[in-house]
Amino acid sequence: MNETVNTITEHIKAIDTVWVALCAAMIFLMEGGFALLEAGFVRRKNAMSIIAKVIIDVAFGGIAFFVLGFGIAYGNSNGWFAFDWGITQGDIGLGFAVSNNLFWFIQLGFAIAAISIVSGAIAERMKISAYAVLVVVFCALLYPLVANWVWNPNGWLAKEGFIDFAGSAAVHTMGGFAALAAALVLGPRLGKYNED
Repeated sequence: MNETVNTITEHIKAIDTVWVALCAAMIFLMEGGFALLEAGFVRRKNAMSIIAKVIIDVAFGGIAFFVLGFGIAYGNSNGWFAFDWGITQGDIGLGFAVSNNLFWFIQLGFAIAAISIVSGAIAERMKISAYAVLVVVFCALLYPLVANWVWNPNGWLAKEGFIDFAGSAAVHTMGGFAALAAALVLGPRLGKYNED
């Protein structure tokens, strides 16, 4: 009997792992969609800049989320903030059947999707170097802080019973408010919307 239960548990874990890996891959495929969408909103001379921003999202955002972001989002939280380095290998209290490495990968996709929202809002208005700094700060600190509140089992919103299905608050709201703040600071695009 125990052998049958163990076999079923292993099969469930394998199916969950494949499913989460496929979902993570689809989330990362959105980056190509973001690149095409944003390239269609800008003038031809800035299209390559948009593609570079998507590459910066994945490269710089990935490193920042690996080094610090995941630990802030899913480390041992006091309700408001957590701190840990890299990918936490211990139990993060969510009861998942997938490894923390795979969970980090899908969460990285969410962090990069959130910063991609900001990228579209500031198209043609920010230098690549300044944008790279924004990506690092966003993926290392800002987004993980909100993810901690919402998805960490000890986060203050999670303890209040807040449920964020598919990232409507942690990903889209955080990305939207950060995009609004950046657009207000940078102002309108110069030279695109003239009186003529």
